[in-house]
Amino acid sequence: MKFFIVCSFVLLMGMAVTTSAKALAPTTSTDEGMDREKMNQIIEKLASRPEYEGPYEVPGVMADDPLAPALTNDTDGSNGEGKRDKRWANSFDGSVYFICPYYESISRISSYHSDAYEDRRFSISCKRTFNSFPTCQQSGWVNSLDRYFAYTCPTNYVLAGMESYHNDNYEDRRFGFRCCAASGHRHSYCYWTEYVNWFDQYFEYSTNSRSFLAGVSSYHDNNAEDRRFRFYVCIN
Repeated sequence: MKFFIVCSFVLLMGMAVTTSAKALAPTTSTDEGMDREKMNQIIEKLASRPEYEGPYEVPGVMADDPLAPALTNDTDGSNGEGKRDKRWANSFDGSVYFICPYYESISRISSYHSDAYEDRRFSISCKRTFNSFPTCQQSGWVNSLDRYFAYTCPTNYVLAGMESYHNDNYEDRRFGFRCCAASGHRHSYCYWTEYVNWFDQYFEYSTNSRSFLAGVSSYHDNNAEDRRFRFYVCIN
């Protein structure tokens, strides 16, 4: 009888430890985005659009996908009066999955901050860049939460996409980028801009016909719970 009681006690303790281990084990966070293979499929569908023309849809992928709002609320669009209205690539606390079509690269990034959410929304535009089909690569996450980063594309590559997710505990974002290059597109020199914003401040940075975005740098401040940004610009 005593042996049975001891065995039962050991078994119950083992079950408790196992349950606690499962509770404490790290889980895959949806904040970090969907499965990479599925994300790559969506990226390729978005990039295969013939040109940048406003909110995009991905036939066969968008309809039942929980990330549909994050994937469709990008770009500038016409307001019906010949003007361009900003549209935002994300909601506050939401993910960013923005990809330019093939042959294009990012031409403009603007952003504003909310003190209530301690987060930023981003608006992004693209421009024609390449005359031949490009080679592209994804960076993966380039920063840890609350950490500085300075990411540059490889030589003669330009920025053609951005992904990001927000963490409520850190009140910060991680970022990843897509870089593309094609024959005939070469850079004569590159430089870092000054920081384009102060904490809690709106910014908008645009390229001209000869300049191209090829990198992003940013640092986070825990008091402001915000980031400042600067850009790596290349001239061809």
